[in-house]
Amino acid sequence: MDVDTLLSGLDADQREAVTVPGGPLAIIAAPGSGKTTVLTRRIAYRVATDADVHAQHVLALTFTSQAATELQRRLRRVGMRDRVQAGTFHAVALRLLRQRAADTDQTRVALAGDRIRLLNEALKSAPSLVGLDAHAVMGEIDWSRASLDSASVPAKKGALPPVRTRRTGARRARSATSSPTRAVRRSASA
Repeated sequence: MDVDTLLSGLDADQREAVTVPGGPLAIIAAPGSGKTTVLTRRIAYRVATDADVHAQHVLALTFTSQAATELQRRLRRVGMRDRVQAGTFHAVALRLLRQRAADTDQTRVALAGDRIRLLNEALKSAPSLVGLDAHAVMGEIDWSRASLDSASVPAKKGALPPVRTRRTGARRARSATSSPTRAVRRSASA
């Protein structure tokens, strides 16, 4: 893997995010600004330039499985031979829980495919809830969740809520002129 090729075509903010020394790092950027490119090249750059970084020890967390698949595809395209672990927060957590269950000879973790069955089991295990109808309780849960979801929708349809700027904390409207990518260094204790 050629390091110069990994850094070519990046703007100053993206180059900084790719080359910043190891440690916790959050990439904050607008949609379509090159986050996946930055993450892909950062992983490849660290593997290529740091003898202590090995691809099989890298974990990349994404919000969508599509992003994780795209990240893996781009890593192969830039010349990464070894696979990194990439997936959504939920998929990685489920994989870890299932591995832990297998390692400790416990029951395999299942997904909540049958909500009513699981709710019935929970209602039977709590003495104060015995006798409640699972369908009625599930209806209340769904209604409460829908109420919370609708409460978080911005008042004006189609309007984006204001965001905080990174230095002043002042509120401003979202605009296309804001910096497309920035790296935020996090302390190891955070």
